[in-house]
Amino acid sequence: MTNGITLVNGRQTTLKKYRKVTGFVPQDDIIFPKLTVEESLLFSARFRLPRQTQRHSHLDIVDRAVQLLGLVDVRNQLVGNEESRGISGGQRKRVNIGLELVADPWILFLDEPTSGLDATSCRQVLSALAKIAHMGVTCAAVVHQPSNRVMKMFDDVLLMGQNGRTIYYGPQAMLKTYFLQLGFVFPIDENPADVYLDIITRPKAAPTAPHKTLMEIYETSEFHSRYLTQPHLDCGNALAVNGPTSGQSDAVGEGNGFLDRCKNTLWMCLYLIVSPFCLAIDNIYRTILSFRSQRRLQDYTPLSSDVPDDEELRVTPGFFKQFWLIFYRCILERTRTALRIFLEYALYAVSGMILGLLSDARSSGRLKFFLTDMNYSIVAIALMTTVSSLRTFSQNQLIFFRETRAGLNKFAYYCAVSLFGDVGSILKGLCYLSLYYSYAQPRAHFGDLFLVTATTIYSCSGFGYLISKMMRPGPAQLASAVFVLSNALLAKTGRSSILVEFIKTFLYHRWALEAYIISEAKQLFGVWSLERCGTLQGLDFDIRHFTNTIVALIVLGVVTRVLSFGIIMFGMRDRSE
Repeated sequence: MTNGITLVNGRQTTLKKYRKVTGFVPQDDIIFPKLTVEESLLFSARFRLPRQTQRHSHLDIVDRAVQLLGLVDVRNQLVGNEESRGISGGQRKRVNIGLELVADPWILFLDEPTSGLDATSCRQVLSALAKIAHMGVTCAAVVHQPSNRVMKMFDDVLLMGQNGRTIYYGPQAMLKTYFLQLGFVFPIDENPADVYLDIITRPKAAPTAPHKTLMEIYETSEFHSRYLTQPHLDCGNALAVNGPTSGQSDAVGEGNGFLDRCKNTLWMCLYLIVSPFCLAIDNIYRTILSFRSQRRLQDYTPLSSDVPDDEELRVTPGFFKQFWLIFYRCILERTRTALRIFLEYALYAVSGMILGLLSDARSSGRLKFFLTDMNYSIVAIALMTTVSSLRTFSQNQLIFFRETRAGLNKFAYYCAVSLFGDVGSILKGLCYLSLYYSYAQPRAHFGDLFLVTATTIYSCSGFGYLISKMMRPGPAQLASAVFVLSNALLAKTGRSSILVEFIKTFLYHRWALEAYIISEAKQLFGVWSLERCGTLQGLDFDIRHFTNTIVALIVLGVVTRVLSFGIIMFGMRDRSE
């Protein structure tokens, strides 16, 4: 359920408006596994901080974040994932927080930052959050079953019941007292947080107010009027609460025993005596941390109701800067998968060598044999290119959603990633053609064949991007193989029905085959001229249309990229914003 009303300082608005000055840490560790801890934080800082921020400032901010999160010892280690060994789970959680922290947010939202961690790692993560909060960043975290020690690290606590209604919102220090006054019992050998969860997940009437729900009791309490309806009051005011108000007293009733009343009264008296000294010490501690952190709060104005949009809150780097950052990140990530790169290039090379050895076009000198060879070559190139292109965007799709939610330019991301993938695919095509050309020795110039191969790969990769956006990874691989084979069958030579001829216009195989045949036919002279003319006429190919075929392949690649980008922009909007 995501509907409802969002209020900022009492005014209805949307969080999207403040996405450049807020940070959201998802439950899953969505991080590039092939980047180091420092590189991951530095990339996040460079595309999310104001564009006038200098490089040395980026490095200083990342260095402070690394020290604050306790990642100094692992700053140069790869993050890793389930497949490749990297840093520990607790350290990965802190890196996940650091990706948002280096953006210098005003408010930091965290979705279960301690899930899956042991007690020690959980305390380390929450300790880092406490330091961040003392620096002036408001941290709002959702946690489940925290230990008593972890629970005490929070300043304020919000407990929610059915339909999102508030059961308690106020200082953490007053939480247990609040429920004790309602008559609930906290066993000595049980974690208080488990008792709170048991109360709110299995709603039951308070012993002192059996005719009211917990939500109704809270709405008539002093905490509701102080901290929910008047958010400008700070936590320090909570320490001045002298027990329940008249409304709360009515809700409590007369169900408490004499000993329970005495115990609660003595506890409250002791707390009210000690709490002013604790508050003073805490204020001094926060002041010292604010000087040590060197946080440049003067660079930004606080959240207010008169801010028209998030573009005025913070102007992040533009298209070209983000394009270069993403492209450079792709290079770094790719260079750290040497074995995978070698296997992919070796697959192209072996395919070219095998098809080159099986070719007999050179010895026969007849164009129809070259036609058969090119049909096989196009199928091999298209199948390898289309399948490999499926991973270009689907592999890091969750990271894409997270970064675009934080304000990353989608068009810059798409252009950088697709360009990097296209460059790699064309280099693989060059590797394929080099081996094929060496063994098959066709008469066509190498430059012409490479031009046809490069544009064919460009067109096939576009279809791969489109398929990957339309289907899930598993079905997309099968669909790619069926798509390549269907292209080869529908593009068979000779005249067909009007419908088939119309479909051929949108087939890369038809244009690539014509381009290959024309490039070979242009080098046939003398006694081969008559055979060349007869074959071209039978195929309905024109030797003067070489440029047209290249343009057609490029147009197909552009159109498929536009369609796939349209799906990213509009078809997946609900997931990325």
